[in-house]
Amino acid sequence: MTRILIIDDDQGVPVALQIALQREGHAVEIANDADEGLDRARRGKFDVVITDLHWNFPGSRRREEKGLELIEQLHRAKPRLPIILMTAFPGAETTIDAIKLGASDYIAKPGTDEEMDRFMTTIRKTAASAVRKTTASTVPKAAAGALRKASASKVLIIDDDETVPGFLQTALQEVGNEIEIATDADKGLARAKQEDFDVVITDLQWAIPGTKRREPKGLQVLEQLRRAKPYLPVILMTAYPDAQTTVDATKLGALEYIIKPGTDEEMDKLVQTIRMASSRPGPPALVGKSLVMQTVYKEIGRVAAKPATVLIRGETGTGKELVARALHEHSGRSKEKFVIVNCPAIPASLLESELFGHEAGAFTDAKTRRIGRFEQADRGTIFLDEIGDMDVNLQQKFLRVLQEKTIQRIGGQESFSIDVRVVAATHRDLEAAIREKRFREDLYYRLNDAVIRLPPLRERLEDVPDLVRHFLQQFRGEVGATKPTITEDAIRLLQRHTWPGNVRELKNVVHKALLLARGFTITRELVQKARDQIGHSGPMADTTLFARTQSFPDRPLAAFISELLDKAERGESENVQAIVMEAVEKEWYSEALRLAEGDQTKAAGLLGVSRPTMREKLTRYHLLPARHRPVVSAAV
Repeated sequence: MTRILIIDDDQGVPVALQIALQREGHAVEIANDADEGLDRARRGKFDVVITDLHWNFPGSRRREEKGLELIEQLHRAKPRLPIILMTAFPGAETTIDAIKLGASDYIAKPGTDEEMDRFMTTIRKTAASAVRKTTASTVPKAAAGALRKASASKVLIIDDDETVPGFLQTALQEVGNEIEIATDADKGLARAKQEDFDVVITDLQWAIPGTKRREPKGLQVLEQLRRAKPYLPVILMTAYPDAQTTVDATKLGALEYIIKPGTDEEMDKLVQTIRMASSRPGPPALVGKSLVMQTVYKEIGRVAAKPATVLIRGETGTGKELVARALHEHSGRSKEKFVIVNCPAIPASLLESELFGHEAGAFTDAKTRRIGRFEQADRGTIFLDEIGDMDVNLQQKFLRVLQEKTIQRIGGQESFSIDVRVVAATHRDLEAAIREKRFREDLYYRLNDAVIRLPPLRERLEDVPDLVRHFLQQFRGEVGATKPTITEDAIRLLQRHTWPGNVRELKNVVHKALLLARGFTITRELVQKARDQIGHSGPMADTTLFARTQSFPDRPLAAFISELLDKAERGESENVQAIVMEAVEKEWYSEALRLAEGDQTKAAGLLGVSRPTMREKLTRYHLLPARHRPVVSAAV
């Protein structure tokens, strides 16, 4: 019998979990207070602890990420105790932080039968693993910084009026933020450039000395800050909002443009905006809530703080550089350099000098000493993109660097030590390259310390709406659009495409479509037009059965498969297995719905699936009548 403790201030989900778990023979206790739960977990003998991420902030409607603090304290007290963190709003950064802090798993709160089944499976695996576990892990050194970032924000307020900043300081400090105030614009700008702040809030209108007039100096502060620190969230506030200034602020890159708070409601809104802004990652973000991406986030969390070499594998355009950056940002080297080397972009004859540097006179054009990329990355991280394309002769020298942690410049007589974390990536089939003598087998095994596999976009099409909204947010300043939107049918069209170019292709299509829409609303027609102008002729490929194999119901399955295999052999089709499985699944649900005469509950019973699963499949395959289709909001 497994003893489980659920720590959550919500009553509904813990009770539902308790009932389900007790039916399977588990002993379940519930603590609705975080401190009480922490104390019981420390004193009691539990096999698994499940805790919520977000907790109600006393006396308000706000919520705080107390679950991360519970993980750190529990993992420090009982390093062998498995902890599962659950949330209704999973995200990349929190998943990575949770795993780094010692969580065994990080999953979405169960809201459907299918999610409950997945949740129960996770608990079974975690409990079984706890019994077998024989070694204790330790809290990574980087964990404390991650926790501080998650639980509190360092905020700079730049405003020549002391009244409003004073009120803001009091309100924000009450919810755990660290606040600094600068009443001089130039000093505030210098402070923001020198120090690491999570958010900067600046006033728009500043008094002109010796007059009663005011000038919009906040726009200048915003522009200079965005130039110096492009990923620092900046909130512009004013007592006198107008449409033109809103547009200008958005163009310059303001995260938000808001009215100075004068009521409790406006103050609450500002506090929530700051919490949202401070949780944004600095570099370009990993986006997606699908199960396959949650797996990627967990892998990043598991290896980020470790010294192991990491190999990222995935197709071109899937975001391998973003994963590499996330590994760097969540490691103990995050304050040091992140150096990128695109191996195929540098001629083989120059790559050795680029990586290891050279001494003056080492060869004809070597007039001065050159510091190589490895030396530049000392104490930081070097990212070798597309390492599968590296010349096989250079691979041997690179292997020696990995093994001995030393480099020697070309033409140099001495080797010297370096401290560099190596992250490599490739879209190549390295196993085939080894067989063809194009890649060293010993280097392959040295890189295989830790492998993160990045899925192609066609395997996570449910992330397309989130990715589109992310790109709209990213491009809105460039095109001068305050709130660009995309229609529901345009989203559906994007979700049906195979995306051979993956996320990079989707990003290009969204960017082009937004330009064609002149910053307003992207329609289905503009999506198709954008793709045509980028250079992809013909209609967008559709991954669903109806679009790709309309005649399947009138033919034997064997003939359908045979035709697909023939197309694959001619290079006209790919992912044959996925197409066949999808074809069969659509017919399965379609036939069940027909036999049930349109009754979805009855059809779900015939198939033995939950009602939410039934509705999701009917929506995916466009089997629902138009009036029952859910509305997809895509406004930014």
